[in-house]
Amino acid sequence: MSTFLPSFRRRRPTIVNPRQAAKIPLEIEFLIIDYFEGDTIHLHSFRLVSPDWASYAGFLLFRSVCVRDSNVKRFLAVLQTRNNLGRHIITLIVQEARWPRDENRPSILDTLGPALSDKMGNLQALELSNRYFSRDGVQLATGWASISRLRVRFSGFATAKDMMSFFAAFPRLNSLDVSQCTSCDIPMQPLQCAIPVPAWHLNYLALAQCPQSTLVDWLVADPGEITVDHLRIVSFEADASPFNALLKKIGRGLRHLEVPPQCRVILGAEVPLSIHDCTALTTVNFFERGDLDHGPDIVSLLPQVRSPNLTTVSFEIYLTTAHLNDIRRWEQVNDVLAMDAFANLEKILVNMWGAPFASDMAVMSFDEGTSIMKSRLALLEARGLLQFTSPDVVPQITAVEYQSPHKPSMRNRISRKLAGWMRRR
Repeated sequence: MSTFLPSFRRRRPTIVNPRQAAKIPLEIEFLIIDYFEGDTIHLHSFRLVSPDWASYAGFLLFRSVCVRDSNVKRFLAVLQTRNNLGRHIITLIVQEARWPRDENRPSILDTLGPALSDKMGNLQALELSNRYFSRDGVQLATGWASISRLRVRFSGFATAKDMMSFFAAFPRLNSLDVSQCTSCDIPMQPLQCAIPVPAWHLNYLALAQCPQSTLVDWLVADPGEITVDHLRIVSFEADASPFNALLKKIGRGLRHLEVPPQCRVILGAEVPLSIHDCTALTTVNFFERGDLDHGPDIVSLLPQVRSPNLTTVSFEIYLTTAHLNDIRRWEQVNDVLAMDAFANLEKILVNMWGAPFASDMAVMSFDEGTSIMKSRLALLEARGLLQFTSPDVVPQITAVEYQSPHKPSMRNRISRKLAGWMRRR
């Protein structure tokens, strides 16, 4: 008996506190912290937990930075005092003061120029708005060469040459989004491509023809080749010739196309959009969220599709009687998409939005709009292709969920879990 008890004691398992034994890998913790990106209050509290959390939360806090006139000096001061802060910045958003402005006053973008290469070595995306480039006023920065995503809004250039010089300073772009950007001099003759277009291989390109097409003309006039995977035409005038020339150049490699309604003819002859050269399309999206009836655009463009790889056609429309009660238009769409040329279609998405701002048109509910569209597109509904979505629809609560009206959200549950882990550390 005396020999049994010691051996029994030796084989007895050691009792360990579960809180001490449970150790979550940092990779899992970082995935949870990712859920709070954009929540500055929680991210600041996470920085107090441990050095690892502090480093990762700091990366999320400063991954996207917006600089305006009101904070540019403070931002530069922080970059100078915190040498490791700039390396966290991936996206830089620059909001200039609305122009016209004092041309003798340096812009925010010019002020940040030296810091782009010295302090923000990991910068990948630049978003610029309300910037006016005066004649010969485009100051190139060495940090621009590493940027892969560029978005420019509501900006102006003194000359077309200034516009070309600016965009040519980004040779490594894979995403370009330009809208409401103009040059003050309107070329009266075909654009001479004095500045070559970089050899871009763009995953995404968004362009608008408003009020002129200098950038589109530049892309077309350059003899070099560019490739585009996804093209979004934000807007175009009654004369779609510039975009037709662009589609002829990039159409063979284009897989995703988004098309808006064409503007009405005010002066001059109408030249409709042509997509005959887009022979590799897999998705086509028609967005016509406007007050006017642009149905003929859809009916005329659909028969032009000659891509055997097309699997998805989507429509973005308003939940109004003007858009949904046009029986003739949707019957034509139904007949075209039921043809053998679209035999490889896998789904047809109908994204229905609420009424436009200050609209006096009758508005339908999402369920009513869905029912109407199913009857309009009966052949496609019979094939099981139709799918309906709406950003304004709140998912219905099931009976089980309704029994717990105070059920915490996912973010609250994660916050409580994190609070428990923080107390155990």
